[in-house]
Amino acid sequence: MSEAFLFKIMRRLVAAGLIKTHRGRTGGISLGKQAAEITLLDVVKVTEDNFIMAECFDPEFGDCPLIDACMVNIALRAALNAFFNKLDQYSVADLTGNRPEMLTRLGLNSPVDEEALLV
Repeated sequence: MSEAFLFKIMRRLVAAGLIKTHRGRTGGISLGKQAAEITLLDVVKVTEDNFIMAECFDPEFGDCPLIDACMVNIALRAALNAFFNKLDQYSVADLTGNRPEMLTRLGLNSPVDEEALLV
């Protein structure tokens, strides 16, 4: 991942209040909210440019006279909504809760304060 891309994503996350940046000698990045309050959906919606799965999803496309009757559009919208609903069920805390086990499985055990990572 390029540094420019990383900074682009970080700016979006900061603007959304999902992370905070800290300047200075002890600066860095921390979560903007408790890990349990940030859903995977929050992160995906901020970091993805759009969710246009078909031309008719694009508001700039114009009005399609078949939009309400088109089964492809209906199916894709249902799939997208199911995707969003599933992402909304997981928080950052859920995804990082087994971090010590993940580190062990990857052979990356280190003396890191795990509680500090779950701000």
